[in-house]
Amino acid sequence: MNCITAENHEIRLELDAQTLALTIFAQGEKWRAGGEGRVAFEDGRDILFRDGKKVEHSLWKTGVGTGIRSRYAGFSLDGQPLGLEFETIVWVENGTGDVFFEWIPLHEDGLVIKAVYWPDAFSFEKDSSRWYSLLNLEQGLLIPNNWPEELGRIPFDGQLCSCAAYMPWFGQVRDGAGYIAINETPWDAGYQTEHPAGGPYTHLSWRWLPTLGKMGYRRRVRYVFRKECDYNALCKIYRDYVKETGLFTTLAEKAARNPLVNDLIGAAIVHKGIKTHVAEDSAFYDPSAPEKNDSLAPFSYRTQEVLNYRRKGVEKLYLHLITSIRTICRPARKPADGKDSRSCPTPWRNAATFLASMTSTGTIISPPKPLTGNSASMPRTAASLKWPAGPADIRPTCAPPRPLIMSSGILRSCSATASI
Repeated sequence: MNCITAENHEIRLELDAQTLALTIFAQGEKWRAGGEGRVAFEDGRDILFRDGKKVEHSLWKTGVGTGIRSRYAGFSLDGQPLGLEFETIVWVENGTGDVFFEWIPLHEDGLVIKAVYWPDAFSFEKDSSRWYSLLNLEQGLLIPNNWPEELGRIPFDGQLCSCAAYMPWFGQVRDGAGYIAINETPWDAGYQTEHPAGGPYTHLSWRWLPTLGKMGYRRRVRYVFRKECDYNALCKIYRDYVKETGLFTTLAEKAARNPLVNDLIGAAIVHKGIKTHVAEDSAFYDPSAPEKNDSLAPFSYRTQEVLNYRRKGVEKLYLHLITSIRTICRPARKPADGKDSRSCPTPWRNAATFLASMTSTGTIISPPKPLTGNSASMPRTAASLKWPAGPADIRPTCAPPRPLIMSSGILRSCSATASI
């Protein structure tokens, strides 16, 4: 085996020059990642890193760290050369002992890359609940290696900065030793998971996505290894990281910027929806009860729910109203003719000071990718929808989305509290 070795801060890196498998020796533990790095193209074809005819490895050393630098070129598909060249650098930081994986595009002219899958997952095979993986999926997920259920599809295909990863990291712990992988360029990135029913393994790995049709810039992920840790210790590592990098903001600091944050203290949190549509290819689709896949709750119904909370003694309420309709529902003034207006019912003026749709976390499940402002698949505004016939109070006033709403004389943002 032709092995290239770099050592720093009691951490040793070993790269197999033929298979591209990487082994990391950290604090007495051995972590091995396979050599299956690949580039996928939009036309459905892909190439492995090791398919390059010109692959060069060398030691890399600067004032901040030591590692292994690899340059990949000489790729072809169906006998046709590709103008693809890139570098990877795996290195250990002098000051911390943290291990960095960097992917650097050099040439990609004329290519339409869908994703770059690298670095690979670590080997993590053992039928034990003491081996587990951590994901920032929604409120957080801990997956024991022997969990009996298959993990299945991750929302938004694991794209970072979505509900699949509100914080850009994942981690794994095996019998008390573990690592946390912090993605330092999360804007165009995602992760993959593999956990079959019963395990006995869970594989986690990264992928890098193009921006404006190009890979464009350097991508980097930081791995922090610990001999003794659990999920709490890994969370604390990330907390220290965001403090060090200036990303951490305390609740007191948020309140200093916006005093309305203090209104959240002691508020009851209520999640409700208005319009829901589930596509047939969604995991949430229920073919046995099609009526469950489409629902519409009138605003008047939600009004009565909030009034009921008040009758039960709730004094402060944070209402998270999710809808597929890009509207803002506001109390409307009574027309001069005295007739009732087709708007949100007037009880909202006393029951809740703020009501807004949240399309970024809406209940529409049909789009396979996050909706963007220039997407042709954006949902229609409520002005173009036909509301059901009935009393005027179930047909809300529709307006373009706004970041701030003045309601009942109180300025509220999309994270504000609705006082009742």
